[in-house]
Amino acid sequence: MTTGGGDGEIQTEIVKAALLRGRMCESVGDVVRTSRNRDIPAGGSLFLLGLFSDIKMLLGVPVSEILEDIDVTDAVRDAILDHEGPGGTILAAVEGYMEADWDRAEGGIGRLGADASTLFDVYVDSIAWAGDRMAYHKDAA
Repeated sequence: MTTGGGDGEIQTEIVKAALLRGRMCESVGDVVRTSRNRDIPAGGSLFLLGLFSDIKMLLGVPVSEILEDIDVTDAVRDAILDHEGPGGTILAAVEGYMEADWDRAEGGIGRLGADASTLFDVYVDSIAWAGDRMAYHKDAA
């Protein structure tokens, strides 16, 4: 990841967006995982799901090709590629929120038993978290 001018700044923002999306997926999972929603994937899987969901922007390779070479569960693969299962619902809600598609965001989070304010709270916390992680990288560079 570069932090210089032009394309480097774009790459940095793509990485930050991927971290944000990953953290949001993980955090939404933590909020909606209850005794009624035990099928919500583990936080690490949800983070990976969010992180990899748009990796084509960074690497220029379709995510389906990348997933062929990585050992991930079928649930994670299906969630990333087809928005299937609880992980796919979380990803769709997070992507909807990040793209200001409020119907998609609210519909997804509603199917998980939470309300739209959950996404706002998770978004704010995740922005700070992703910013901190990017600052670590910048300080180390």
